[in-house]
Amino acid sequence: MKGQNGLGLLIVAALLFEYGVKNSQNLETSYNSTKKSIILLKQFVIGKPGSNVVFGVLRNLDVDSEGNIFVADYSFHQIKVFKGNGSPNGTIGREGKGPGEFEQLGNVQVGRNDSVFAFDFGLRRITVFAPNHDHRVAYIAPVYVQGEQPIEIIVPYRKNGFLVRTTIPFLPSLGPKEGENFIRWVGSSSEKPVLSLPPAEFIVDRKGGAMIVTEMPFGREAMVRIGYDDRLYYGYTDSLAISIYSVGGRLLGHFSLPFQNRKVTRKDINKALESYPGQVADIIRRAQLLSRATLFPRRRAA
Repeated sequence: MKGQNGLGLLIVAALLFEYGVKNSQNLETSYNSTKKSIILLKQFVIGKPGSNVVFGVLRNLDVDSEGNIFVADYSFHQIKVFKGNGSPNGTIGREGKGPGEFEQLGNVQVGRNDSVFAFDFGLRRITVFAPNHDHRVAYIAPVYVQGEQPIEIIVPYRKNGFLVRTTIPFLPSLGPKEGENFIRWVGSSSEKPVLSLPPAEFIVDRKGGAMIVTEMPFGREAMVRIGYDDRLYYGYTDSLAISIYSVGGRLLGHFSLPFQNRKVTRKDINKALESYPGQVADIIRRAQLLSRATLFPRRRAA
């Protein structure tokens, strides 16, 4: 959902499984079937040309029990709120460091009773907004993990803390496991992560003590989301193969759906490079020239 050149479209669709797993009591055996397919039904489009809705770089979205849609917009430092039919319904937050303000908005999650949880990875804190129409600040919780950078909240508050995603930051000098991701409880006494994830695909340029890190265009990335059943759904952006875990880290099962990713064309690559600043685009081009094989993924994400 990344915006291109400061603009973007949000297409809301209903996701239907032609074959659904109805028996969730026996996950180890119920997620295996070859008779599954996905049907996407477009409901509406937000941000059409000529509308008064403008998106920047979108981080994620979530929906409350009344169907309201909450969209985390990194560029505008705010959460945009829409009704279930797509019409604007206000915003939450603004740029800043005070209560209810964002410096680097990471993502938004709707918790139990429709409280809205927003994670700011610049300020390293979670802001909780009350479940009412004025969305006042209920409380703010700092997030700190030694040696790691929190990047998003996965599960809103439980009795053992918040479940967040962290990463080992890139350093000017090559560090071990840099870019590796973890899912861990913050606020609990346990130091062991629930899940360890391989790093996303990045291009890193280190020269003369300086460093530039940028995401690989069309690169593969691990994704983790919490379901309404309080289970973690873990997979990669290049396929529709999903592993299911408990919030304690126990593997419960797997399922997959057939999907043929569209090939990445030269036109796709050129368009992607146009969205990067000139210096970053030059680094990506140089990395491509130095690579003995094709640097970019051959197919788009699923």
